[in-house]
Amino acid sequence: MFIKYDEIELLDFFEIEPCFIGDKAACEWMYTYSNNDFEIVFFISAYEMYVDVSISYKENTVCSEKYTSVSEIRQVDSNTLNVIADRYNITILKKPQIGIFVDNK
Repeated sequence: MFIKYDEIELLDFFEIEPCFIGDKAACEWMYTYSNNDFEIVFFISAYEMYVDVSISYKENTVCSEKYTSVSEIRQVDSNTLNVIADRYNITILKKPQIGIFVDNK
């Protein structure tokens, strides 16, 4: 199994190429997005089916969480990304302010 996603949607949302972690065949990479002093770091492990999302402000971590059993990542619009997992729906926002919302299923 692996996480279902569209690379073009992730490029559109994060506005930058991902940084590959280790071997490209392992399908682990990291995307980042910065706005003013806020930053989102989004790590994907497609085969292990998890994501790690961190939000920081001026190099201080505001929140950081690993979500397992992720089945899909999809872009809603240019400012919103949804991550669908077995137990959670995670919404990541870029504007007007960087944020993350987690809803239990």
